Amino acid sequence: SLLMGGTAQGVNSSIPHALMIAGIEVAASTAIGVAGGFILVFFARRIHDKVMLLLISLALILINCGVSMYFNLSPILINMAVGIVAVNRNKIISGRIFSALGDWSPPMYVLFFVLIGTRLEFNLLVKYGILIAVYIVARTAGKWVSTYLGATVSKAPLKIRKYLGFTMLSQAGVAIGLALSASKTLDAYGKTAESVQVISVMTITTFLIMLIGPVCAKIALFKANEAKVYK
Repeated sequence: SLLMGGTAQGVNSSIPHALMIAGIEVAASTAIGVAGGFILVFFARRIHDKVMLLLISLALILINCGVSMYFNLSPILINMAVGIVAVNRNKIISGRIFSALGDWSPPMYVLFFVLIGTRLEFNLLVKYGILIAVYIVARTAGKWVSTYLGATVSKAPLKIRKYLGFTMLSQAGVAIGLALSASKTLDAYGKTAESVQVISVMTITTFLIMLIGPVCAKIALFKANEAKVYK
Protein backbone atom coordinates (compact mmCIF):
# COMPACT_ATOMS: atom_id res chain seq x y z
CA SER A 1 0.00 0.00 0.00
CA LEU A 2 2.78 2.42 0.93
CA LEU A 3 4.69 1.82 -2.31
CA MET A 4 1.54 1.78 -4.42
CA GLY A 5 0.67 5.37 -3.69
CA GLY A 6 -0.01 5.94 -0.02
CA THR A 7 -3.19 5.43 1.95
CA ALA A 8 -5.69 3.01 0.44
CA GLN A 9 -9.30 2.86 1.61
CA GLY A 10 -8.53 4.68 4.83
CA VAL A 11 -5.77 2.28 5.87
CA ASN A 12 -2.77 3.75 7.67
CA SER A 13 0.17 3.39 5.25
CA SER A 14 2.94 5.14 7.13
CA ILE A 15 6.40 3.59 7.14
CA PRO A 16 6.18 2.39 10.80
CA HIS A 17 2.80 0.82 10.09
CA ALA A 18 4.08 -0.88 6.92
CA LEU A 19 7.10 -2.25 8.82
CA MET A 20 4.84 -3.46 11.62
CA ILE A 21 2.57 -5.31 9.15
CA ALA A 22 5.59 -6.87 7.45
CA GLY A 23 7.03 -7.91 10.81
CA ILE A 24 3.75 -9.50 11.86
CA GLU A 25 3.55 -11.39 8.57
CA VAL A 26 7.11 -12.72 8.92
CA ALA A 27 6.63 -13.64 12.60
CA ALA A 28 3.26 -15.33 12.00
CA SER A 29 4.51 -17.24 8.94
CA THR A 30 7.58 -18.41 10.83
CA ALA A 31 5.57 -19.46 13.89
CA ILE A 32 3.08 -21.46 11.82
CA GLY A 33 5.91 -23.07 9.87
CA VAL A 34 7.79 -24.02 13.04
CA ALA A 35 4.65 -25.56 14.51
CA GLY A 36 4.06 -27.43 11.25
CA GLY A 37 7.64 -28.69 11.29
CA PHE A 38 7.24 -30.23 14.75
CA ILE A 39 3.93 -31.80 13.68
CA LEU A 40 5.52 -33.28 10.56
CA VAL A 41 8.45 -34.71 12.53
CA PHE A 42 6.03 -36.14 15.12
CA PHE A 43 4.10 -38.08 12.48
CA ALA A 44 7.19 -38.97 10.44
CA ARG A 45 8.70 -40.72 13.47
CA ARG A 46 5.71 -43.06 13.54
CA ILE A 47 5.23 -43.60 9.80
CA HIS A 48 7.49 -46.07 8.03
CA ASP A 49 5.58 -46.44 4.77
CA LYS A 50 7.03 -44.13 2.12
CA VAL A 51 3.72 -43.52 0.35
CA MET A 52 1.97 -42.61 3.60
CA LEU A 53 4.83 -40.27 4.51
CA LEU A 54 4.48 -38.63 1.09
CA LEU A 55 0.75 -38.11 1.63
CA ILE A 56 1.25 -36.65 5.11
CA SER A 57 3.97 -34.30 3.85
CA LEU A 58 1.88 -33.13 0.89
CA ALA A 59 -1.15 -32.67 3.13
CA LEU A 60 0.84 -30.43 5.48
CA ILE A 61 2.20 -28.38 2.56
CA LEU A 62 -1.29 -27.87 1.14
CA ILE A 63 -2.68 -26.97 4.58
CA ASN A 64 0.12 -24.43 4.99
CA CYS A 65 -0.70 -22.92 1.61
CA GLY A 66 -4.38 -22.72 2.55
CA VAL A 67 -3.59 -21.07 5.88
CA SER A 68 -1.28 -18.59 4.18
CA MET A 69 -4.00 -17.64 1.69
CA TYR A 70 -6.66 -17.26 4.38
CA PHE A 71 -4.53 -15.10 6.66
CA ASN A 72 -2.59 -13.37 3.84
CA LEU A 73 0.77 -14.78 4.93
CA SER A 74 3.77 -16.10 2.99
CA PRO A 75 3.40 -19.74 1.83
CA ILE A 76 7.09 -19.82 0.91
CA LEU A 77 8.24 -18.74 4.36
CA ILE A 78 5.84 -21.09 6.15
CA ASN A 79 7.00 -24.15 4.23
CA MET A 80 10.65 -23.14 4.46
CA ALA A 81 10.26 -22.97 8.25
CA VAL A 82 8.80 -26.49 8.19
CA GLY A 83 11.86 -27.76 6.35
CA ILE A 84 14.26 -25.92 8.66
CA VAL A 85 12.67 -27.47 11.74
CA ALA A 86 12.59 -30.94 10.21
CA VAL A 87 16.25 -30.99 9.14
CA ASN A 88 17.48 -29.59 12.46
CA ARG A 89 15.21 -31.79 14.53
CA ASN A 90 16.19 -35.09 12.97
CA LYS A 91 18.36 -35.42 9.86
CA ILE A 92 17.40 -39.05 9.28
CA ILE A 93 13.68 -38.25 9.30
CA SER A 94 14.20 -35.16 7.13
CA GLY A 95 16.09 -37.36 4.68
CA ARG A 96 13.12 -39.74 4.52
CA ILE A 97 10.74 -36.84 3.94
CA PHE A 98 12.98 -35.44 1.21
CA SER A 99 13.22 -38.84 -0.43
CA ALA A 100 9.44 -39.28 -0.37
CA LEU A 101 8.80 -35.84 -1.84
CA GLY A 102 11.67 -36.20 -4.30
CA ASP A 103 9.91 -38.97 -6.23
CA TRP A 104 6.87 -36.74 -6.68
CA SER A 105 8.42 -33.33 -7.24
CA PRO A 106 9.89 -33.62 -10.81
CA PRO A 107 6.52 -33.57 -12.61
CA MET A 108 5.40 -30.68 -10.41
CA TYR A 109 8.56 -28.75 -11.30
CA VAL A 110 7.83 -29.36 -14.98
CA LEU A 111 4.20 -28.25 -14.58
CA PHE A 112 5.27 -25.17 -12.63
CA PHE A 113 7.74 -24.03 -15.28
CA VAL A 114 5.35 -24.82 -18.14
CA LEU A 115 2.73 -22.59 -16.52
CA ILE A 116 5.36 -19.88 -16.00
CA GLY A 117 6.48 -20.28 -19.59
CA THR A 118 2.98 -19.41 -20.78
CA ARG A 119 3.58 -15.92 -19.43
CA LEU A 120 6.72 -15.44 -21.52
CA GLU A 121 6.22 -13.19 -24.53
CA PHE A 122 9.27 -12.66 -26.71
CA ASN A 123 8.28 -9.12 -27.63
CA LEU A 124 8.79 -8.27 -23.95
CA LEU A 125 12.44 -9.29 -24.32
CA VAL A 126 12.91 -6.23 -26.51
CA LYS A 127 10.62 -4.01 -24.49
CA TYR A 128 12.39 -4.69 -21.19
CA GLY A 129 15.81 -5.48 -22.67
CA ILE A 130 17.72 -2.81 -20.72
CA LEU A 131 16.05 -3.72 -17.43
CA ILE A 132 16.77 -7.41 -18.02
CA ALA A 133 20.43 -6.70 -18.76
CA VAL A 134 20.81 -4.49 -15.68
CA TYR A 135 19.13 -7.14 -13.49
CA ILE A 136 21.37 -9.96 -14.72
CA VAL A 137 24.58 -7.91 -14.39
CA ALA A 138 23.66 -6.55 -10.95
CA ARG A 139 22.56 -9.97 -9.67
CA THR A 140 25.69 -11.70 -10.97
CA ALA A 141 27.97 -9.02 -9.53
CA GLY A 142 26.13 -9.13 -6.21
CA LYS A 143 26.44 -12.91 -5.98
CA TRP A 144 30.16 -12.92 -6.76
CA VAL A 145 31.13 -9.91 -4.63
CA SER A 146 29.12 -11.03 -1.60
CA THR A 147 30.53 -14.57 -1.66
CA TYR A 148 34.06 -13.24 -2.20
CA LEU A 149 33.77 -10.83 0.74
CA GLY A 150 32.16 -13.48 2.95
CA ALA A 151 34.88 -15.99 2.11
CA THR A 152 37.56 -13.36 2.72
CA VAL A 153 36.16 -12.38 6.12
CA SER A 154 35.87 -16.03 7.15
CA LYS A 155 39.40 -16.71 5.84
CA ALA A 156 38.21 -19.43 3.50
CA PRO A 157 40.64 -20.97 1.01
CA LEU A 158 41.49 -18.96 -2.10
CA LYS A 159 39.60 -21.32 -4.43
CA ILE A 160 36.39 -20.70 -2.48
CA ARG A 161 36.87 -16.94 -2.67
CA LYS A 162 37.49 -17.08 -6.41
CA TYR A 163 34.96 -19.64 -7.60
CA LEU A 164 32.09 -20.00 -5.09
CA GLY A 165 30.17 -17.06 -6.55
CA PHE A 166 30.06 -18.65 -9.99
CA THR A 167 28.36 -21.77 -8.60
CA MET A 168 25.48 -19.71 -7.19
CA LEU A 169 24.26 -17.95 -10.32
CA SER A 170 21.33 -20.25 -11.13
CA GLN A 171 17.87 -18.88 -10.41
CA ALA A 172 14.65 -20.86 -10.32
CA GLY A 173 11.70 -21.69 -8.09
CA VAL A 174 11.89 -19.31 -5.14
CA ALA A 175 12.64 -16.26 -7.27
CA ILE A 176 9.71 -16.99 -9.58
CA GLY A 177 7.47 -17.76 -6.61
CA LEU A 178 8.26 -14.37 -5.08
CA ALA A 179 7.75 -12.70 -8.46
CA LEU A 180 4.31 -14.33 -8.75
CA SER A 181 3.43 -13.08 -5.28
CA ALA A 182 4.56 -9.56 -6.19
CA SER A 183 2.63 -9.77 -9.46
CA LYS A 184 -0.58 -10.74 -7.66
CA THR A 185 -0.14 -7.87 -5.22
CA LEU A 186 0.36 -5.38 -8.06
CA ASP A 187 -2.74 -6.74 -9.80
CA ALA A 188 -4.72 -6.23 -6.59
CA TYR A 189 -3.76 -2.54 -6.66
CA GLY A 190 -4.70 -2.21 -10.33
CA LYS A 191 -1.07 -2.00 -11.50
CA THR A 192 -1.51 -4.36 -14.44
CA ALA A 193 1.42 -3.04 -16.49
CA GLU A 194 3.80 -3.27 -13.53
CA SER A 195 2.52 -6.77 -12.76
CA VAL A 196 3.28 -7.93 -16.30
CA GLN A 197 6.69 -6.25 -16.12
CA VAL A 198 7.68 -8.03 -12.89
CA ILE A 199 6.67 -11.52 -13.96
CA SER A 200 8.02 -11.07 -17.50
CA VAL A 201 11.44 -9.82 -16.37
CA MET A 202 11.76 -12.62 -13.80
CA THR A 203 10.68 -15.30 -16.29
CA ILE A 204 13.02 -14.10 -19.02
CA THR A 205 15.99 -13.64 -16.68
CA THR A 206 15.40 -17.07 -15.13
CA PHE A 207 15.39 -18.60 -18.61
CA LEU A 208 18.63 -16.83 -19.59
CA ILE A 209 20.40 -17.41 -16.27
CA MET A 210 19.51 -21.10 -16.26
CA LEU A 211 21.28 -21.38 -19.62
CA ILE A 212 24.56 -19.99 -18.29
CA GLY A 213 24.32 -20.79 -14.55
CA PRO A 214 24.95 -24.57 -14.72
CA VAL A 215 27.80 -24.04 -17.21
CA CYS A 216 29.46 -21.50 -14.88
CA ALA A 217 29.01 -23.87 -11.94
CA LYS A 218 30.65 -26.73 -13.84
CA ILE A 219 33.59 -24.56 -14.91
CA ALA A 220 34.04 -23.23 -11.35
CA LEU A 221 33.99 -26.73 -9.84
CA PHE A 222 36.67 -27.96 -12.24
CA LYS A 223 38.76 -24.80 -11.76
CA ALA A 224 38.61 -25.34 -7.99
CA ASN A 225 39.57 -29.03 -8.44
CA GLU A 226 36.33 -30.08 -6.73
CA ALA A 227 35.18 -32.26 -9.64
CA LYS A 228 36.79 -34.95 -11.72
CA VAL A 229 36.08 -36.73 -14.98
CA TYR A 230 35.90 -40.49 -14.58
CA LYS A 231 36.64 -42.58 -17.64
